[in-house]
Amino acid sequence: MPHPVTMSATPVLVVAAAAGIWYAGRPTPHYVTYAITGPALTEYNDNGIASIKAMTIAFSEPAAPLKQVQKTVTTGLVGAYIAVELAKAALGVRAKTGDALAVPLALALAVGRWGCFFNGCCFGTPTTLPWAADFGDGVPRHPTQVYESLFHASMAVVLLWCIGRGWFRYQRLKLYLIAYAAFRFLTESIRPEPAVGFGLTFYQWVAVVGGAALAAQ
Repeated sequence: MPHPVTMSATPVLVVAAAAGIWYAGRPTPHYVTYAITGPALTEYNDNGIASIKAMTIAFSEPAAPLKQVQKTVTTGLVGAYIAVELAKAALGVRAKTGDALAVPLALALAVGRWGCFFNGCCFGTPTTLPWAADFGDGVPRHPTQVYESLFHASMAVVLLWCIGRGWFRYQRLKLYLIAYAAFRFLTESIRPEPAVGFGLTFYQWVAVVGGAALAAQ
């Protein structure tokens, strides 16, 4: 049976490609390049090369093949943040740079999550809500990709509001990432993710540790 919600992801890819081509023609600070390539530090490819998430699931579910563990934007954001900070240290950049990345990142993820929706990945647990989506297994589920898209789009609006009023200057990326950590921690309750320790999922642990580290920075 065809995937009930699968449409061509081409429009999403076209938008992303166009943005990439446009951006490639602009002068690009080195730390932005690291922000783009940083997520690769904490992801792994579809052949099952282990990452932190794969190792935690391997310990909690030894029978689960690593290939079942897909790439993740959550640890990608962690990798990007770390990569930017390391790049800034190596280049001697002392200025706060997060404000320039916050809104573009929020908008990019708002679009990107629709790619997940069309691809039928990153869905939620079964639900009887009227906006539930069938991702090919005949079970109506939470469209968590849509929830995330709406969150990121809303945060872009909030960040623009803050910029217009001069609020949270030099702290806007941190504000956005902490808000996402809280959002992801809460929405894990409607995602089919296994607990890996003390009743929390891998992503909840990432959200707790990452959010706490950002708040303390």
